Amino acid sequence: MLGPMDSETSGLGQQTVGGGSYAFTTYVGPFSMLGLAYVEIVDRILGHAVELEFGTGASMEWYRTGSIDAETYLNQIDISFPVRARAGSRRVFE
Repeated sequence: MLGPMDSETSGLGQQTVGGGSYAFTTYVGPFSMLGLAYVEIVDRILGHAVELEFGTGASMEWYRTGSIDAETYLNQIDISFPVRARAGSRRVFE
């Protein structure tokens, strides 16, 4: 059984929520660049395509900031996409 991905080495973390397993990343910066964070997480998931595929369900965002302001450069947002182990993969989600 393989454990959660090591976010320090792969650049991709794993978190299990009520709806299943999600790959996630944290974005810190202005809202004007948030779209690039989505490109990055999708690229990271595709970089693990031997083991992972996109699951069913919606992506989620968690806002971790005192105030949400388009002008603030220190907005902190966790972005996640549902993932599942690809058939034949050794990866196991708990």
